[in-house]
Amino acid sequence: MFLKRRNFLIILLVLSLLSSFSIAYGEDDLGSWETKTSMPTARTELATAEIDGKIYAIGGKDTNGSSATVEEYDPTTDTWTTKTSMPTARTYYGAAEANGKIYAIGGWGIGNYDTVEEYDPTINTWTTKASMPTATRGLGVVEVNDKIYAIGGASDSSDYSTTVQEYDPITNTWTINESMGTGRKALGVAEVNGKVYAIGGRNSQGALNTVEEYDPITNKWITKTSMPTARYSLNVAEVDGKIYAIGGYNGGYLDIVEEYDPTTDTWTTKTSMPTARYDLGVVEANGKIYAIGGKNDDGNLDTVEEFTITTYELDTPANLTATAGNTEVGFSWDSVTDADSYNVYRSTTSGGPYTTVAEEVYETSYTDTDVTNGTTYYYVVTAVNIDGESDNSDEVSATPEATETLTLDIEAPSYEITGGTEFETYVSIKAASDIYAEDINITYDTSLFELVSAEVVDSDATQIYYEDTETLGAARYIVASMGSENALDGEVQILKLTFSANNIDGSGDIAVSSGIVANGDGNEIVPLTAGQTFTVTRTSYGDVNNDGNFTLGDLAIAGRLFSTTSESWETYTPDIDLSGTVEDVDLTTIVEAILANE
Repeated sequence: MFLKRRNFLIILLVLSLLSSFSIAYGEDDLGSWETKTSMPTARTELATAEIDGKIYAIGGKDTNGSSATVEEYDPTTDTWTTKTSMPTARTYYGAAEANGKIYAIGGWGIGNYDTVEEYDPTINTWTTKASMPTATRGLGVVEVNDKIYAIGGASDSSDYSTTVQEYDPITNTWTINESMGTGRKALGVAEVNGKVYAIGGRNSQGALNTVEEYDPITNKWITKTSMPTARYSLNVAEVDGKIYAIGGYNGGYLDIVEEYDPTTDTWTTKTSMPTARYDLGVVEANGKIYAIGGKNDDGNLDTVEEFTITTYELDTPANLTATAGNTEVGFSWDSVTDADSYNVYRSTTSGGPYTTVAEEVYETSYTDTDVTNGTTYYYVVTAVNIDGESDNSDEVSATPEATETLTLDIEAPSYEITGGTEFETYVSIKAASDIYAEDINITYDTSLFELVSAEVVDSDATQIYYEDTETLGAARYIVASMGSENALDGEVQILKLTFSANNIDGSGDIAVSSGIVANGDGNEIVPLTAGQTFTVTRTSYGDVNNDGNFTLGDLAIAGRLFSTTSESWETYTPDIDLSGTVEDVDLTTIVEAILANE
């Protein structure tokens, strides 16, 4: 018996503690609800509006019928204050804020009302304004760009009106605009990005899920994706560009919350409101939505419930880096959890504005090839998934430039060579980076050139460790640097090759035919290879016996001395091409000269 009593007391204590806290409902990703301090006067068919973070619950129906009550709610302190009553008690009307004042429009009392009354919270007073053209109840009222739009409802001439009445608070005048496509009453209306959305309601067909968008600039209506749940006597509010349709009636009192995204024209179901009801007030303040009053089987309600919208934000891509190349910029970034893809943006000005380079990039890297060398570009990247797009990453910049390719080539002080002379060429490497060893193959035209010698250009830094000149017209050299300080970087001359030119006219190539280089990490690289064309001009020459004319006697002397060198020539000059040996080319040249003299 004692144990039972103790358990009972514990339960009472827990319940007492719970009652001292607001109760939260819902899952984080779908939004959550919290019960707040009740409104002093239980009401339904009221209107609500927000100014400077405070909410005003105005009029409606209480236990005595049509009400003129005005009560101000401060979400920060969760407290209510009674304000000056509205001059005209009424229900089933609409209200909107414009220029810091609240406008109560139309409604029902003794018949349909065309009454318009303006409330100024700063001085807590009401002023009667110009009546609306058509007395209407059950209408939707919304402000867009300092104009107020009274949409649909029921009038003396139509139970389900399509009429759009525009009120200008500055001039205190009314205008009739393009009619809505679907006649209805008890609908919800909201503004997003300068456009009006008429949602749900009822007509002779019953509860509606119809959604229509009105553009005040073009004065045109278009149909949008229907709301998932058909209903009327709901209410709506806009937060961060999305509309929340809350509560209503469709054969029963509803607790449904459905979110509409005008950008994607799609609907999403959110956490249900704790208290099912219809003809409630719904208003946004400080980024949260407040559902106030209304009616269900319990009668008129004083219930206040606060809806917190979960804003899921993707992380911003981190560690964005850019590398410029020749007419391209490549960059990469860290992967973002839950990102489906990435968007890439660029500008030619730091800080933007940015234009789109690529969308739906599925890797964490991208190369922009639509760039101009010498221009500096500034890039940012965002992460994207079905819920939206992240903030921009940190900005990076890059300037694409023309770049050289790793190449082994032949260079020379001159490419015009005098026949019968020696000349120098150089094996050079271009666009080198941390290169320590080279295996170089040379080819040359043997009809014009003879390889005389090869040596390194900088003997303190490099050395030839292998040389093969056995094959006529070819040579191979393996060279290595000596010491970490002697890496080849940029453009460097590696070898000096000395050739002799035969004393004949002609053009021929000396080239690096192939090669391999290796860097300090031991990585082998195959560079591009190239060569040069050299032009040889033969020198003038005298006859063999030095009598001033080429004759058959000169040919005879050269024939006798064929294959000999200068030690055997006595006073004669039979080596016409200055090669050091009397050869066929010398005899051929003598014959050409004899014939030229005939």
